[in-house]
Amino acid sequence: MRIARKLRTDKRSKMRVKADVLATKVILQIDNLSLKLSHVEARRVATTLEKAVNIQLTHREKTISSSSSTQQVLVEPEQKEELPVLTTLDRRLEICRYIYQVIKEKHQDIPKYKVSKINPFRAEKTCNSTSLGHAFAHCHNQSRGKYKYRICIKQKMLLNPLYRQQPRYPIQGTNLNDVFENLADMMSHEMAHLKITRCSHCKKWRARYEQLHKTIITSIRNGEFFKNMPDNLKESKT
Repeated sequence: MRIARKLRTDKRSKMRVKADVLATKVILQIDNLSLKLSHVEARRVATTLEKAVNIQLTHREKTISSSSSTQQVLVEPEQKEELPVLTTLDRRLEICRYIYQVIKEKHQDIPKYKVSKINPFRAEKTCNSTSLGHAFAHCHNQSRGKYKYRICIKQKMLLNPLYRQQPRYPIQGTNLNDVFENLADMMSHEMAHLKITRCSHCKKWRARYEQLHKTIITSIRNGEFFKNMPDNLKESKT
């Protein structure tokens, strides 16, 4: 008489496993499907199923871990670096330095940007001159020496960029009531001198000045200038 022993019943999947002891068969019954396996086949199936389950569990753990860490990053508020509060003089000086970098991006032949090369004028401290006279700024376009490629800016110009004596070379279409555009105009003027060294305000210099001026004014007016500008340098237009 054949003896079959029921080993497990899973009601949720309607699966039954029986061992036919005398016939040495393992019977796997799922719904209306019934499989008779030898003990070798059953062992292989069991091993394969165990591996599949382990793979699934491992993948599930990694997915949950990755998901939880992602959610944690999203939940945590982004910490912005606090920018220092600048005085008016320091802020305007930093704006001039930023203008230099914006122009330099479009005109690679301009001398390399260095913070130390753009300074407020201080006689015998940042400059070898004793006075700027009526000029708003001047540049040292020598390629050698302590003051090479340095731009010195009158402090009065930095504190009040709208202060302008009658410009010797006015540019048509420039909004002279805008702080940024006045500083940009002054920086374009001096940066042109960095490249045109054999004459003061000749046609060759003027052509270079207008080229640099157009670059920075266009950037300011189309808003590109303000995209990467540090927040502590932004000012309301007057």
